[in-house]
Amino acid sequence: RGSSQGRSRIALPTVLRASVLQFSTSPSPCKMMRASALVVLCLPALAQGLKVRMKTGDCPLCVAEDHCHLACADQRSVAPGSEFCLTACMGAHPGDAFDPEWFTRADQSIASRKALDQNIAKLGRELAEDTQ
Repeated sequence: RGSSQGRSRIALPTVLRASVLQFSTSPSPCKMMRASALVVLCLPALAQGLKVRMKTGDCPLCVAEDHCHLACADQRSVAPGSEFCLTACMGAHPGDAFDPEWFTRADQSIASRKALDQNIAKLGRELAEDTQ
């Protein structure tokens, strides 16, 4: 008799064999392993579904920003593509309420950034004067 006669099964590495024995004796880790395997096997299908949805559907952030631009034009009586609307709607997310408070916060943010820019320019001028 040859040595291959007694080996009808695939030889498992020692670590894998120990893992299989452990999972076969305790039910809860086995269930966890099955659940993990199911998740791993389903991920490619979920990813493919997301790709299809992204190709056929609208970008949610883009739609939110479009809604913001339209609300900005209505509330401020300016063009949706005006500098104010472009700045005010930057960072719009689905579910945001583009109400007067949104644009009041945008006014405050724009004023704060403008003051910061002016302060930085002032510091730059002062540094330039000091180096001469």
